[in-house]
Amino acid sequence: MNSLQLAETPETCPDAPVLAEGVQLLPFDSSSVEKRYLLVRSDGRRWHISEYLAGIIRVIDGNLDADGIAAAVSAALARPVQRADIERVLSGFLTTHDIIERPANSDWLELGLAPSTPSPGRPSSTTLRLKLIWGRPLGLVTRPMAWLFRRPFVWPLVCCMLGFQIVWSLTHLRTISLAMHSSWTDDIVTVLALAMVSLVLHEFGHASACRAFGAKEGEVGFAIYLVFPVFYCDVTDAWKLSRRERAALDLAGLYTQGLFAALMLAVYLASGRNLFLWTFLAISASYIPNLNPFLKMDGYWFLSDMLGVANLSQRVGELLRGDRSTMRAMSKTMASLTYLYLVASIAYMSGFFYWVGRYAVTLVRGGYIESLRNVQMASYGDFSDMLPALLTVFVSTLVLIFLPFLGWRTLRGCLSWVKDITGILRNQRTA
Repeated sequence: MNSLQLAETPETCPDAPVLAEGVQLLPFDSSSVEKRYLLVRSDGRRWHISEYLAGIIRVIDGNLDADGIAAAVSAALARPVQRADIERVLSGFLTTHDIIERPANSDWLELGLAPSTPSPGRPSSTTLRLKLIWGRPLGLVTRPMAWLFRRPFVWPLVCCMLGFQIVWSLTHLRTISLAMHSSWTDDIVTVLALAMVSLVLHEFGHASACRAFGAKEGEVGFAIYLVFPVFYCDVTDAWKLSRRERAALDLAGLYTQGLFAALMLAVYLASGRNLFLWTFLAISASYIPNLNPFLKMDGYWFLSDMLGVANLSQRVGELLRGDRSTMRAMSKTMASLTYLYLVASIAYMSGFFYWVGRYAVTLVRGGYIESLRNVQMASYGDFSDMLPALLTVFVSTLVLIFLPFLGWRTLRGCLSWVKDITGILRNQRTA
């Protein structure tokens, strides 16, 4: 029997809370000083919660009222917990998020007390999702690919893949430079098609890692990240894995994409055709944005999981609002690294705003019109000549759409920050 459960349970109480069907409580591997847990609702919604809240949830069995729960949790945590504290949790987070069923005769439901909401699980930054492959068809792909993540194979493959690409690139810098400055419009359609294949393999890598580590792989699809079109893989079940497994899963897409890039380089060496070299270079260039630790992409989740800080950007937001409650539960080392990430994030976002602003000004002053003229001029030639101009217009259009979107989100965030800081100052004055 769990240490947070009573050895004996009293008779059923009419106002005793009952857990909703399908609710799960799982341990969560983090760098927090105190134990953390993952609360999963039947519809898949997840929250990271404290040991105190987990203790309350564990003793909710339909037999204990608020007094009984308070006594059980007090005994388990070896510190006094009052009935009012339990009522606050029952009437607040657990009721409003349908973690417990609502007894008809409970006076605590009328309290209207709502504690601070625990942080949710890995949130989605994508919109307009379109599922492409899921369920059994996805399993047919991930099942054979899962062996790539087994211990007898993974490290030799990683070492060979990285060694091959790094050594060849460093010893053939002149070849790479000539390829980057040469015309490749004749093969641009083939190169883009192969690059798209690598992006799909990237998502299959995440899904295959889920299967290999014992998590459930979600669907692979197409979505909009901020305003940019992307492929995605649903890996929300990865929260139940250990920190190392989550970190490995974060890099699994780059791993499988890197294997494909190594294959393209090998084909280039065997055939001498430059289109495979350009494909290798295009895939290699895609690693840079993917490893960016300040956008919610693979590099961000890898850093967050390695630090053991769930939703690192959310912790940064809490710090900006003056909320240090989560930081107090961290070790000094992890807290210091989180503060360092905050400073780096501010510096990065400042530079990012500056670059996007300058590029947008250039487009508004005539750069966008010039790009359209280039498309018109290229239209008199082959499609392969027109495609680079079309890609330039496409990227420029995304930037023009992204700028007001980014400005609106920034303004909304600043207003929320000012509101939170004002509330904190007002509470300090009244105290």
